[in-house]
Amino acid sequence: MPTSANAPRPRLSYRRANFGAGEFRLLEVQRASNLDDRIVCRVITANLKDDIEFIALSSLYGDTTISEYIYIDNQRIPIPENIASGMRYVRAVFLPEPDNSKTDANGKVKSEKKAGGTPRWLVHALRLFRPMFDDHSQGRPLRIWFDALCIDHNNAKETQHQLVHMTQVYRKAKIVVGWLGPADKDSDIAVDTIKVINEIIPPNWGDEEDKKINPQNYSPQHEWMKALAQFWAEPDTTEEEEEARKDGIPNNYHWIACRQFLARDYFNRHWILTEMGRAKHPTFLAGTKILGWKHILRLTALFQELRDKPSNVVPPHLVTALHQFPLGVVYDFLADFDQRHKAEKLERLQNTQRSDNTQFTSSSETYT
Repeated sequence: MPTSANAPRPRLSYRRANFGAGEFRLLEVQRASNLDDRIVCRVITANLKDDIEFIALSSLYGDTTISEYIYIDNQRIPIPENIASGMRYVRAVFLPEPDNSKTDANGKVKSEKKAGGTPRWLVHALRLFRPMFDDHSQGRPLRIWFDALCIDHNNAKETQHQLVHMTQVYRKAKIVVGWLGPADKDSDIAVDTIKVINEIIPPNWGDEEDKKINPQNYSPQHEWMKALAQFWAEPDTTEEEEEARKDGIPNNYHWIACRQFLARDYFNRHWILTEMGRAKHPTFLAGTKILGWKHILRLTALFQELRDKPSNVVPPHLVTALHQFPLGVVYDFLADFDQRHKAEKLERLQNTQRSDNTQFTSSSETYT
């Protein structure tokens, strides 16, 4: 990741890692009792060929004149405050303090059943991270890879292969977290709104075949978007009644919050999003809220459709108010959306074929 000349360099003594042989460094982070506790960790060396679970962190440096000290291998190391903040929030989300009320006498986590349906993205995330959570419940530390701390930038050979190494690490990581910064008054509303939009978008929306099968879901009809009218409908109440609403949030403010959220610096840095796109499971973290990479890809495709083509559903003044990503970012997002969508279709087809083959084999054995 590009660094500012003013950014404090970690003063660490690294053990040599043979990148060519698959070696790489990780930070093992200690558990903390609260969010503001200082980061304490140690550097370990692992191999990409091994079955090791870790999280990769992607973050902008932020204001490099503001540093925060963390402890690595018992050394007090200054790093940019934004990076330290990202590490603390990742620790809080992925290495939470154990809740004894949710464990049995043997320390095992009790199963919980919640009412209502679970969003697909959350089901996938829980399935993906379950082994990691189980390990941490047994007291194992969280493992994080971050290029500024896990690559020896005083070693010309390591920095020369930094981009290739990062791609390999991102592909191996259980999840890559793009740190967007702490939550603010708009971000929680925006994240929840984006997730609702993604729940409502038809699963194959944007696919060329789907455009032929379901033309009503595209310009200018956009029939499915009528379910989103709650996010832009003007209230019929008086100003006093609107202020007295339970959540105090005007309907069209959800749309505004999304615009402000997507204007964060991270989303407007082409190079860092290009790096994230190489990950197998990229996500974003704003405060303690997780947002999937595909959430943003689908939102970008939707915004582009609304800008380029007329809509009978979305008010024109809201279309003009949509956040505009840099052109290079838009092209990359749309290309990645198309690529991942095709990969998912292929995976579903292969799973269906395997299921059919299994059923056929079972039927043949029964007949025999």
